[in-house]
Amino acid sequence: MSSVPRFKEPEAPKPLEVQDPQVAAQEAPRVVLTKVIPQPSNWKDEEHSKWAQLCCQGEGVELFRNGPVSNGWISNRGRLAERLRIVALKLRSNVYPTRKFLGRGQAGTNIGCWHCTHPRETLGHILGICPAVQEARILRHNKLCKILAAEGKKCEWTVFYEPHLRNAAGELHKPDLVFVRDGTALVVDVTVRYEGGAASLLTAAAEKAAKYLDLNAQIQELTGAKQVTYFGFLLGARGKWHADNWQVLSKLGLSNSRKEQVARLLSWRALLGSVDMVNIFASRHRQESLSDEALPPD
Repeated sequence: MSSVPRFKEPEAPKPLEVQDPQVAAQEAPRVVLTKVIPQPSNWKDEEHSKWAQLCCQGEGVELFRNGPVSNGWISNRGRLAERLRIVALKLRSNVYPTRKFLGRGQAGTNIGCWHCTHPRETLGHILGICPAVQEARILRHNKLCKILAAEGKKCEWTVFYEPHLRNAAGELHKPDLVFVRDGTALVVDVTVRYEGGAASLLTAAAEKAAKYLDLNAQIQELTGAKQVTYFGFLLGARGKWHADNWQVLSKLGLSNSRKEQVARLLSWRALLGSVDMVNIFASRHRQESLSDEALPPD
């Protein structure tokens, strides 16, 4: 006889437990989803930083970072003959073959200047103080002064070139340019310095601005001006444009577009003058070498 399955009554459903939402949020594990976006490498800044850290080639390089006025000539390839452009790039990158540069790591090598008694023939020495290129250095300075004076005349300033003035102690001084208009005189002393570092450039500009402060009475007598302001107008030997120079161009009354043009021109002319100087220096070196070879033996 087959057994009849016994009917099992279903169990009563358990009451649904309702959990506090705040408690549930605290107990539940937090999952934070972050989207990682790969950042492209800024290789230009990385390479520039490596360059600036070099003990020799990196000297003053940081001054030219993000300088459209100082660096504008690099992208304008048609403005300069290629042979001169190569020299300009060597100056900017600190790889011009001076004796100091060529003698690195070679003990006993003569690194003194070829033309004078200076113990180290460096780029700063050639462009700054070497007497062998003194005439070219003066010519570079005078060209820059003429450009600045011409802009002042266009803005109806009367310009005095290197007036001979004596201070109370009887010392003779010759400021480069004195601009006069409407009872105001601007004394501007132009200087070109090698870009060894930011501190040296700032010091040079401050020295130039303070150099003629003791001539205030003499300048007022010369110009009839009631207000006299003094400026040091600093340009780098490798084309660095000093930011404080904008103030002089603004005082002269140049428009914004013209200030940009003049700044690029002055920066360019300073660099071009330095290119001429190192070419003259090297040319005299070659001439002296040929003369030595032509001498008869003892």
